[in-house]
Amino acid sequence: MSLYAPRPNGAPRRLVAGKRGGAGRDDCFERTGFAADFSPEPGGTLTLLFPTRLMHATLGLAVFTIVSIPIASVSWPSLRNPRSHSFLRFFAFELLVVLILLNLPRWFSDPFSARQLVSWLFLLISLLLPVHGFYLLRKVGRPRGGIERTTALVTVGAYKYIRHLVYASLLWGAWGIFLKEPSLLGGILALACSVFAVVTARIEEAENLGKFGSEYATYMKRTTRFVPFTF
Repeated sequence: MSLYAPRPNGAPRRLVAGKRGGAGRDDCFERTGFAADFSPEPGGTLTLLFPTRLMHATLGLAVFTIVSIPIASVSWPSLRNPRSHSFLRFFAFELLVVLILLNLPRWFSDPFSARQLVSWLFLLISLLLPVHGFYLLRKVGRPRGGIERTTALVTVGAYKYIRHLVYASLLWGAWGIFLKEPSLLGGILALACSVFAVVTARIEEAENLGKFGSEYATYMKRTTRFVPFTF
């Protein structure tokens, strides 16, 4: 937005852009949600460049929709069965997407701060766990059809210590993204994602007990859910 504001005596004046709390770009953005640029020009002309908040909201909604389509397509059969572990897992992933979009503008802000380094560590763990887990499920679990339809219980690799690599990845990822820009809303989203992941894991354990029987019950006694030896 370009605003040309003449003085009372007819001489043009310049309103400096970019100073928060003043009559500049950031102040206008805070008050109206529109980007602004002020320049001297006789006649007092107002030109709107773009509605920043509206643009960000529209872009975020578009990205959320695009990302949600493959998640929904994979989870669609389970969405008709609320008692399935995949039903709650769908919402855990959706909350993670919202959290990513919320903190994306601050993703690389102050990249070498202690908070960011811890965040990157969490995200690295979140990336490695499912890659390792899917490899073992396919290699050792001998699935028939989908990756989750394993015919053998996998107890090697990281599965020797924790039972739910993918849901552990959700936990690490949610709190790693939260640390990008800690906020009340971000904390609520990360906590909600964590709750969905934990409940999903508990439901899946009940399903695996029915599938593998005493073998899985014994496996549960010597492992933890998400973090080795602790949780």
